[in-house]
Amino acid sequence: MSDAVITPALLFAALLAPNAGQAPKNAAVASKVDQVCGTLAQVDHVYDKHNANVVVEEKRKPLAGVTLRLYARRKNSTCCDGLSPVEEVATGRRGQFVFKKGIEGGDYWLVAASSKEHILDLSYEPTKTAADKCPDFEYQINDTGEFSLAVKVRPRLGTLTPGTDYGSDLGAN
Repeated sequence: MSDAVITPALLFAALLAPNAGQAPKNAAVASKVDQVCGTLAQVDHVYDKHNANVVVEEKRKPLAGVTLRLYARRKNSTCCDGLSPVEEVATGRRGQFVFKKGIEGGDYWLVAASSKEHILDLSYEPTKTAADKCPDFEYQINDTGEFSLAVKVRPRLGTLTPGTDYGSDLGAN
């Protein structure tokens, strides 16, 4: 079974009632993270040959050797005018990266500098009990140039007993 990938925007949209708390068009919504790490990948879409609006497959390629810069984000300003990066790292051969400095919680711009600069708004909220989620964070640059964060959702596995009807237990407390 493969891992499902749900972007924060998709999850957010699914949880909200229609029109509740809608941001204006073109307003950036920061991706909330409790660790600044993960992998960077190029995601190319393969479209249905009969309907160009339907994506039938996403092809991922890890991006190695890409410089990532983390800048403190300031309200009412654009990235990254006159700012020095808080930290700079390069992705490994499988696209993996970790910002290791003692980064304070707050709002940041994550900038991926490949053939052009891609900018993503992050809201970093460190927690004392944060498990290593780095393998679950995939920062994606898609074929249209959009830079986003996708979080892998891993299914919880348990032991099932053959011959048992679990249908009546679904949703029970």
